[in-house]
Amino acid sequence: MRLITVCELKELLSVSSTTIRRWVKAGCFPAPIRLGEAGKRGSIRWRSTDVEEWIKDQPGVTNFDTGELPRVPREEVGASL
Repeated sequence: MRLITVCELKELLSVSSTTIRRWVKAGCFPAPIRLGEAGKRGSIRWRSTDVEEWIKDQPGVTNFDTGELPRVPREEVGASL
């Protein structure tokens, strides 16, 4: 397992960091893990295994290596976005 940065996720998923944060907040995307001391601003990363599983669970994606990644429809993320 490796840890993925938000920059890597943005490139992999072709979405903005804001979209990733919205997905996490809405429970539509795996939660990140925080690195560093509790209560202090630290780095966040995602487990590659969590992201791979999320991608495989998306409709229309049969192979993680294809690079074909559907976007989560806005109504699934929440109407308030």
